[in-house]
Amino acid sequence: EPITREVLWSRLLSIVEESESTLVRASFSPIVGEADDHSAALLDRHGNLLAQTPSAMPAFIGILDHTARVLLEHYPPATLQPGDVLTTNDPWICCGHLNDLNVMRPIFYKGELVAFAANTAHLTDIGGQIREFLEILSSRPKLLEVLRGELLEIRNQFATPRRTTIE
Repeated sequence: EPITREVLWSRLLSIVEESESTLVRASFSPIVGEADDHSAALLDRHGNLLAQTPSAMPAFIGILDHTARVLLEHYPPATLQPGDVLTTNDPWICCGHLNDLNVMRPIFYKGELVAFAANTAHLTDIGGQIREFLEILSSRPKLLEVLRGELLEIRNQFATPRRTTIE
């Protein structure tokens, strides 16, 4: 039915636009906030794209679903739990260079995995050996490590990360 479809589509776009707005506010990055070098999306439980922000960088269109499917090959949906986060900056499976970080979080409804929220953003302080950034990492608990060729799963924020290296 066209009216129901349009109402649902408008709701999905509203969700990803709100996610994008939150990403921009939380990033504290002029690259994300002013250059709009980011995107947000909703994916189904198989990693297929449902909705993506209309203002997404052209390079990010269609990337989050590809990245999600690769991540789900390494971390099957049946193994995911509420609070898990999957992330990678591997340029071969996401956006093409190390500074683009993809983050995906499962969405559960009544204990069942129903979808994923995903974001990608260009972050200037990762992807290279910048001394100040390495000092920041070494002075804090390593909650998030971003290394070329590795996928990272963060379980419930403070658990030990489980890494998988892509060959």
